Amino acid sequence: MHRNIHFIFVCSLCFTMALQGAQAADALTGYSIVVSKPTHVDPGWKQVVDALVKKHDAKVIIFEGDVTTALPQLKEQFPRFTCFVAQPAEAGKVFVGKVHRL
Repeated sequence: MHRNIHFIFVCSLCFTMALQGAQAADALTGYSIVVSKPTHVDPGWKQVVDALVKKHDAKVIIFEGDVTTALPQLKEQFPRFTCFVAQPAEAGKVFVGKVHRL
């Protein structure tokens, strides 16, 4: 009987760990789109963002000024995938470097 209790405990522990793993995996299935406010209000670029939202069931993070201000929302959403939508004038070396460090 003592052995059966250990077996039940181990099975229960494995099930709990598997459930927690599945929940962690679920948390990593999101898709976020990060876009500056000027780009998001531009009708042509808004169509790009809207198409990505529809295709990936994504959440949009709109930032003003510096792209690093999107970090708190990214931490909150903790997406598995993140798409940064930027106009060519925005996507310079400094912008790409900041995105890489995010």
